Amino acid sequence: MGSWGTNIFESDETLDFLDEFTESEDATAALQVVETALATAAAYDEVMKASVGARAIAAGAIVAESRQPGTLAAFGAGETEGPKIAVTDELIQLTLRAVDAAWGPDSEWMDLWIESGNELEYATRIEKIRNALNLKS
Repeated sequence: MGSWGTNIFESDETLDFLDEFTESEDATAALQVVETALATAAAYDEVMKASVGARAIAAGAIVAESRQPGTLAAFGAGETEGPKIAVTDELIQLTLRAVDAAWGPDSEWMDLWIESGNELEYATRIEKIRNALNLKS
């Protein structure tokens, strides 16, 4: 049985994604990991698989960390040290689209949260990601 909790980084899928990000050899490779997860979710045109949604939310939290330090720790990642990625306006817009798709009506990830009865608690974390992304630089 896999890990499952009510914070962003309390599931196997999001923890695996965080490991993939932190183990990237440099900032360019780390940014590619994040962008790939976000672009995959943003472009999804059918019911989004839970794993795609989870990776998009985790990537969104990483981008949010770049805008508002301390975000990852607040989302259950502890004192994670990973490569620092450059956040552009384009990356922020991609992140917002991906997070909205991952936390939308056509997402198995959202369905899992609804089935668990913890969707409102998780929704507050999604809102924190959105708020961090909407900070003025």
